[in-house]
Amino acid sequence: MPYTHVFRDGFEFGFDRFFTVPGGTERVEPQELRAMFLPKLTPEAKKKLQDNYNFVPGQLKHYGVDYDENELTGNGTNFLKKMLAAGKIDKVPDHIEQLRLRMSTEWHNQLTLEEMIDTHQEWLIKKYFLDVLGRPDRTKTTYVLVVPLPSRSTYCVSKVIDAADQVSGLHYDNRRESLYIGWDQAAVETAAKGHAERIERQRTKEKNDRDQERNSMHTEYLQKARAKHTKEDWSPAGSFIVDCDAVEDQWPYCADNMTLDLCETDQHGVFGASFDFGILEGVMILSSSKTALQLYCDQLERKRMLDDDEYEYFEDEDEDEDEDEDESAVGSKRKAVAERDQSLKKQKVWDGNPRKLFLRWKGADTSEGQILYEAEEGSITFRDAELSAFTGNMDMAFVGRKVSFTARKVSESAGQGSFESWNDYSFAAYERARVGRWK
Repeated sequence: MPYTHVFRDGFEFGFDRFFTVPGGTERVEPQELRAMFLPKLTPEAKKKLQDNYNFVPGQLKHYGVDYDENELTGNGTNFLKKMLAAGKIDKVPDHIEQLRLRMSTEWHNQLTLEEMIDTHQEWLIKKYFLDVLGRPDRTKTTYVLVVPLPSRSTYCVSKVIDAADQVSGLHYDNRRESLYIGWDQAAVETAAKGHAERIERQRTKEKNDRDQERNSMHTEYLQKARAKHTKEDWSPAGSFIVDCDAVEDQWPYCADNMTLDLCETDQHGVFGASFDFGILEGVMILSSSKTALQLYCDQLERKRMLDDDEYEYFEDEDEDEDEDEDESAVGSKRKAVAERDQSLKKQKVWDGNPRKLFLRWKGADTSEGQILYEAEEGSITFRDAELSAFTGNMDMAFVGRKVSFTARKVSESAGQGSFESWNDYSFAAYERARVGRWK
């Protein structure tokens, strides 16, 4: 949310800063002011005056010094030195300090627990367990405070814990879902245990409800599909819902939205898929033949190079390339590529009802946007002749090697396509994303 600064009596407070209006001048401690201005101005004092025309009026306001405007000549240096020498700037008046504390409380009260744990961890303990002077205050929050923890960051949690460790007599219990903080250790432990049990019961219920809903989606699809298909015309193509324990355990928020859409390509027996595993997304090429899979992926790579005039980077094992290759040589290369692609069509890649498909995939890390341009391998094995559910495994960047997952078909709407998006995850795309992150 946008935070509203607090304005009162010529002062402004926001983000733990208390300054004068106009001028935006923060208070300088008396000892530091004397060192800068007495007996003569230091370079630091000159810079303060140069950077902020209202520096002297601002300091006088912070220290409650009443004066006539005529007493300030030039930038006010002589009058400030006079007030310092007379001891008029030795202490902040009580009414101004109380004003600062009230404005501080008003500003911090805008922040919710969620906002503080996400962006202002250092203020959470201050708001609930310290008085306006920063001392432990057992009367301020007499109950056990339950702080919801962000699922993606241990850093935020550690910042709150570090702040709690600095407060004498304050106790906490750090669970996976929440942080429990209070003055009574037994009450904190009891609250944490009871709340954790309720959370677990709620999670179990939500998981059961989710499983039931997903089972219903799959069952409904099968009932409709069986009414129109024979035993011989089932196809792997379709939309699938995916479950993957390795992803769900580390990133629970991904559980409800993992999907895979599998479609036919322009090559008989070779399939393409787009997938979204929450933390990872990308594309796959699949076939029951490893040879056909390799040839098709090579064909896509060569097509991209030729379309993008990058043929000079394609190394043929039977011929040497020259940077100044002429038009006839380029034509010969394109002809060789076309002849090589024809070999793909001669491969026996379809047995009518394949149960196992080998796969290669490329993709991107959704949290950082890093392009994973080097193809990884895996496979899927259908569990039934209707090709409606499968178990798969593949190497997943930063998740693990040979990570297992399951999928159930809920629709046949994936359709056909040439699946050109394989080349959206190229080295060039990786470089563009890498450079873009630093801009």
